[in-house]
Amino acid sequence: MTEPPEERKPKDPATWIGATSDRVASLSEYFLAGAERYTPEALRGAASEAGFSADEIEEAYGRATKRQHDEEVARPLRRRARWAVLAAYGLVYAVFFVALLGSDDRYGAATISLIVLTVVLGVALLISIQWVGGRRPSAEQLQGAMLTMLSLPLVLLVSVAGLCIATTRPF
Repeated sequence: MTEPPEERKPKDPATWIGATSDRVASLSEYFLAGAERYTPEALRGAASEAGFSADEIEEAYGRATKRQHDEEVARPLRRRARWAVLAAYGLVYAVFFVALLGSDDRYGAATISLIVLTVVLGVALLISIQWVGGRRPSAEQLQGAMLTMLSLPLVLLVSVAGLCIATTRPF
C-alpha cells in the first residue's frame, strides 16, 4: 500500500508546519512527524504536491533520516546517563539521610534539614533528568556526549551537597 486513502493522506507540509524561513527544515520536521504513520513515498508525494522541489525533498529526507539515525544511536547513551544521574543522586541522598538522622536532632534541626535536602535535591534531580533527556548528540559526537550530559547534573549535585554540608555540618 504505497498510496494512502484520501482521508489518511498526509496534510500539506506547508500548512501543517506553518510558515518558516527554512523550507527544508520544515519539510524535514514533517517527514519525522509522519515517519511512523506514512510510507516515505506518500510523504514525498504530499511534499511534491505542496510545491516542494525534488532537491528540497531529497535534502529534507536526508536530514530526517540522519536525525532518526542519531536518535537511535544516542538512545542507549542517554539511558546510561540517566541511570548514572539517578544513582549519584540516590547515593548522595542516602549518605546525607544517614548522617542527618544519626546526628543530634536538637530542636528538630536534622528533620528540617532532611526535608529541605529532599526538596532541593528533588528539584535538582528533575532539572538534571530534563537536561540529560534534552541532549541530542549526533553519531559523530558520541565520544564526548556522556561528559556533556553529566556536566550539569554533577554541578547541581556538588552545589546542593556542598551547601548542605556548609549549613548543617552533619559530619
